[in-house]
Amino acid sequence: MAKARTKKPARATDSKGRTAAQIAENTRKIRAETKRRRAELKRSKRSTDAAMREINRAKKARLARQGKTGAKKGSGAKGSGKKGGGGKGGGGGGG
Repeated sequence: MAKARTKKPARATDSKGRTAAQIAENTRKIRAETKRRRAELKRSKRSTDAAMREINRAKKARLARQGKTGAKKGSGAKGSGKKGGGGKGGGGGGG
């Protein structure tokens, strides 16, 4: 007779099934990335608000790639129309 499957111990998760540790890790990564970008932009001669716009755009794009924002996936994500994107249109050409 087949053994009944045992239930995994319950773990507190959010609506997407991510544990607090996973969320924290993600947040840490995003913060580290922002910190890196900010330092990099500080070195270049660029106005602060332009730099922050760029950082926020990168952040939004990263989240859009994971499908986590209401943003269109076009912003830095590989949709069908983008270079290197799947589906009809897009692809071909470097970059």
